Amino acid sequence: MGDDPHHRVIPVSPKAGGGEAGSDAVKKVLEKMDNASFSLYHVKIIIISGMGFFTDSYDLFCISLLTRLIGRVYYQDNPFYFNGTVNPGKLPINIDVSLSAVALCGTLGGQLFFGAIGDLCGRKSAFGVTLAIMIFCAVAQVCDLSK
Repeated sequence: MGDDPHHRVIPVSPKAGGGEAGSDAVKKVLEKMDNASFSLYHVKIIIISGMGFFTDSYDLFCISLLTRLIGRVYYQDNPFYFNGTVNPGKLPINIDVSLSAVALCGTLGGQLFFGAIGDLCGRKSAFGVTLAIMIFCAVAQVCDLSK
């Protein structure tokens, strides 16, 4: 990999701050990527980018399904009334909308917070922290002791 001209590493200082040296280095990196022949490296970049979009958007796409499940679990025996009709197994509108809004606000807050952490501590460190939080929360969810 060291002799392959398509896989050379061009050092880019993260502290360049938009100066001439930093912007020239970024332009060189982008030019190398544009002029490189198609390889497995490009496939890897496409898959990584796609998985990033998938993981970010999955939560937002599944929140509507989650609100229906929450309604069936917690509002089956305690229906609410809307326009004079009873709705067993459905969340009240205000709770449904609130859950969706909180999911969007949490996504925005997480992007801003962990983006800043990534800028300060590095992307790998920020990714490791978010991954550890996700693993901890998934295990805590499985080990729910309420029943």
